[in-house]
Amino acid sequence: SSGINAEWPLRPGNPEWENHFDYMMIYDCMHDLPHPAEAMKGLKGVIKDNGVVTLYDIYASSDMVKETKNPMSAVLYNTSLHHCMSVSLACGGVGLGTCWGVELAKEMLMEAGWEEEQLRFFKEGEFNAVFVMTKGKGLM
Repeated sequence: SSGINAEWPLRPGNPEWENHFDYMMIYDCMHDLPHPAEAMKGLKGVIKDNGVVTLYDIYASSDMVKETKNPMSAVLYNTSLHHCMSVSLACGGVGLGTCWGVELAKEMLMEAGWEEEQLRFFKEGEFNAVFVMTKGKGLM
């Protein structure tokens, strides 16, 4: 026995969770996931029609040169390298890291099937990026 007694019920294709949730919040972890593109696609399948997903993450630019002008970039890249990317890469993932950036996040959400009219973005404070996605009409 491995001693692991965890179960991951939100894995893709689990019919028990299809159209199951009214609201989901992903808080500062999408960039840590081994396969965030799959997770983004899966979100749309598990929320109900007119459901809402909030993706709360670090506000950073995908443009590394632009981001390094931010005085906090050294801290963000350090955290990214020593935690976020390491977590993802250790699981065979893509290793996005903290500074994956709002541009790449939006691009990936669109590729995952979230349409422009279903997606809202705003910057909250100095360090927070908030994406709100709606399936159907949601809060629109």
